Amino acid sequence: MGLQKVAFNFLVKNGKGEVVRSLLCHTQPIKPSSLKGIKYAPQIARDTFVKTSKNVAEVFIKADKKLFSWVKDKHTLSMSEVTPESLVLVHRTKYFPEGGKILSTSAATKNAEGISEYRPTIHFSLNKSVTEDITGNTWDTMQYSILLPFEKTVKSMPKSKVLGGIQDDFMFMDTVKLPKGSVIIKHNPNIPKEQFKMSEVFDGVKLIETSTVDMVKTTDLVIGKMGYTPYKKALQKHLGATDAEMKVLNSIPETKFVDMADNIAGQIGETREQTKEMLAAVREFKDMYDPATYKTQINQYKQTLKMCDLIEKYGKKIHDFPNAWSKFCKEHNYYEGLHQGTAWANSELFFHGLDAIVKGNKNSWVWNDTDYKAIFLKALETTKSKLTLGKDLGFNIDEVVSIVEKSKSPELAQKEITKKIKFKPIKLEDQTSKLKKLGFDDAMIKDFNVSRDNITEFDLSTIFGLIQ
Repeated sequence: MGLQKVAFNFLVKNGKGEVVRSLLCHTQPIKPSSLKGIKYAPQIARDTFVKTSKNVAEVFIKADKKLFSWVKDKHTLSMSEVTPESLVLVHRTKYFPEGGKILSTSAATKNAEGISEYRPTIHFSLNKSVTEDITGNTWDTMQYSILLPFEKTVKSMPKSKVLGGIQDDFMFMDTVKLPKGSVIIKHNPNIPKEQFKMSEVFDGVKLIETSTVDMVKTTDLVIGKMGYTPYKKALQKHLGATDAEMKVLNSIPETKFVDMADNIAGQIGETREQTKEMLAAVREFKDMYDPATYKTQINQYKQTLKMCDLIEKYGKKIHDFPNAWSKFCKEHNYYEGLHQGTAWANSELFFHGLDAIVKGNKNSWVWNDTDYKAIFLKALETTKSKLTLGKDLGFNIDEVVSIVEKSKSPELAQKEITKKIKFKPIKLEDQTSKLKKLGFDDAMIKDFNVSRDNITEFDLSTIFGLIQ
């Protein structure tokens, strides 16, 4: 049974005077017919490593803040000017890193016929663990962190394979080899407290094992021991923020905080008052909630009030790093922006969309009077237009366009594409943990999983709605 929905909506204006929909609304969890960003957005979790073997000596060292004995201080990470020497790539994963090359899902899932799941991109954050968000992976509980010197990694790769992105999501293509100076951090409950077990797994790459449960904190510690500046430390120094303020700032991805700051620019006082009114309304209707939901909603509004204070205090300074990052990307010809909406993300959605129509209406492109062949071709045109000069998708998009144009049905098109292009959609991840965080009970989660297996035209339109 779904839960009742109670919403308190309001509008605010951005700095240009344009009306934008507020991010501050209150809604109890209800069973949706589709969840954009969850239902058809596979997660970045299945990169693998090419295995190597080497007998190495193992030693224990203190888990302190001193530099590792084999490193020197790197360039300090600046919030106003980004340099390659100051950056370290951080890759969080739940898979054991046994080798020297990180493979994309496309490379890792290739079968005997050469067919693989389509996700050619490999994703990293810079000088920090990726910020966990409700629509993404459960990064904070990942067992491994892989740290690679940015400058060495980029220099060792063809320029066509270095894509770009944002500080929380920098992308490479196909394969990333761990250069000398890389570190693999592994959670091992058998390691003594405040100790690191260290070994060299292959030439110039260290394995650091720790019993510390907080891998985010440990990753920041190791970043510092490698001679780099952890992003959170650099940001706190730049802002002059307290530890309590940083805890709030680090609770959401930087891009979301910046967007929030932009959306309520000039309207902070009004937003704060409206949030207080909604907080009072939740308290007034307390009996409508179960205790857990009530507590969650109260905390969310209190958090929003804290965000308003931080935006008012640090709104200008918080833009310094995004501005510096934008300049850095332009100088080095990197893509700047989110993975969502790129040619690679759109291609993933294309393969999911084709699979969806085959499952729901395999014998005809026309579904409920809508010609989806035309929509698929338009989506491919949009995808092609977004492809950066000198980069590739991992397949010939013109050949895919030709196959769709000539195929009499979605099923025939999928068979021909699988045969010639050698790609199929990436497997969808189990969303149980995310849905539970959203307040879904077991029955609602079961309904969601059933709906994902029973494709409707609405699902197909949702996929195309995500192609930008």
